[in-house]
Amino acid sequence: MRSSQDGRDRRVPLLLPFYITLHSLHAFLLFPSICVFVVSLTPPPPGSARVSLGYMSLVGVSSYFLWTQKGQTILPLVRGSGFLLRFKQQGTFYHYHVITAAHVSCPVRYRGLYGDSVGFKAIGERHVSARMLTPHAETHQVQHALDMEFRQHYMPNVDVAALRCRDEAQLDGLRLAPFEVDEKPIEDGTELVYCGFDAIEERANPNDDGLTLREVRLDGTCKAAIVSLDYGTVLAGSIDSLSDDERAQGKQMPLSLSGGPVLRKSTGKVVGVVAARIMKNAPPRDPHAGTLYQDPYLDLSENVSLHQRWPLDVAFVPIGEFYNSLCRSEM
Repeated sequence: MRSSQDGRDRRVPLLLPFYITLHSLHAFLLFPSICVFVVSLTPPPPGSARVSLGYMSLVGVSSYFLWTQKGQTILPLVRGSGFLLRFKQQGTFYHYHVITAAHVSCPVRYRGLYGDSVGFKAIGERHVSARMLTPHAETHQVQHALDMEFRQHYMPNVDVAALRCRDEAQLDGLRLAPFEVDEKPIEDGTELVYCGFDAIEERANPNDDGLTLREVRLDGTCKAAIVSLDYGTVLAGSIDSLSDDERAQGKQMPLSLSGGPVLRKSTGKVVGVVAARIMKNAPPRDPHAGTLYQDPYLDLSENVSLHQRWPLDVAFVPIGEFYNSLCRSEM
């Protein structure tokens, strides 16, 4: 991602050996909040080549704010994905982390990624909160809501945040299960599965009642590493099923996949967190855009040394970059 102020590329390329919903709202931005929606993945049918995820629970993050002009109206801001990890420490008040991308759970911390608009600057980080939403198994629309704690735990130097459920007893009836962690090294050519939600708004005025959450799993391959000031250290991978025409049209992945888990295909365990869509010819930011914020992406147009590794579609934070910090946050 380029700096929104001087346009300089702030990434250092390294080669390894190995929906967002957009709204045109500008006035009376007061209290942004976070919603988290959850779904359990069912196993693939017999004979399927897809990795079996059992009943491990994907989690999505939807940030929203309170917009008041004539009364009080809550409006969504950013849709994303996430997942559950079990606490490593025993005997604590909590048992689960809700892991997602920090630029999804608290977008105001990453204003440069969203175009740094005037309206976006009016939203204060101190007003952000969280809720967990569970979709209906058949209609995929939001069915239940659980509150997240106000405090978010941001992992140092990477685009990852950990949320906690305010009342974990409410999780018991939802039959959710955490993912398992795979701390083995990720090498060049490692086969991956990018998981998350495709968030679809079904109404002209978006709200959580009209939100449809559909599971997305994309097979891919790890190819390179990038050090980005915006996202931290990330690995870059391809999506195997994409054609060149689809890449040219910017259809690499749903933007709401950001924050979802990246799995090692051979084990089904988590090896990273989806950070961003990768683009080689990204459009310039428009400082006079009429929208509240613009779509985030990781621009590699000037990283010529990485072009020989093309195609690169998805940037993700490897689990080794933040797992120790996550465990320390449990203390």
